[in-house]
Amino acid sequence: MKTALLVCDHIRDELVHINGEYPEMFAKLLPSLEFDSFWVCDEQFPRIDDYDSFICTGSKNSVYDNISWIQKLQQFMSDAYQAEKKLVGSCFGHQMIAQSLGGRVEKASTGWSIGVEE
Repeated sequence: MKTALLVCDHIRDELVHINGEYPEMFAKLLPSLEFDSFWVCDEQFPRIDDYDSFICTGSKNSVYDNISWIQKLQQFMSDAYQAEKKLVGSCFGHQMIAQSLGGRVEKASTGWSIGVEE
C-alpha cells in the first residue's frame, strides 16, 4: 500500500529537537509504514491516483480558517474519498476528513487545547 503523509504544519523551531517534524514523528509512531511526505501547508499536494492511502497530520490552524491551502486540502480529501482511498487523520486531520465529507466542525467553547481531553 502506497501512503502519503499530508503535513499540515511546521513544528516550532524550539520544539523540533524533541521529536522532529511531522514526518519524523509519524515514522516513530508507525515504524513499519513507509510513506512519502507532502507539505500541504506549503501548498505541496500529491496526485491522488499515485497513492492508496493518505494520513493527514495535526495543525495549529483550524479547518474552518479561510486559508488557501486549507480550502484546497478540503477539496483534496473529498476527491480522495470519492476515489475510494483510505483516509486517516490526527487531530486537525480527522476534523478535516469530517468537514470534507459534510460534517460540521466548529470552535470549542473552551477554546484551543492540546493533549487528552475528556
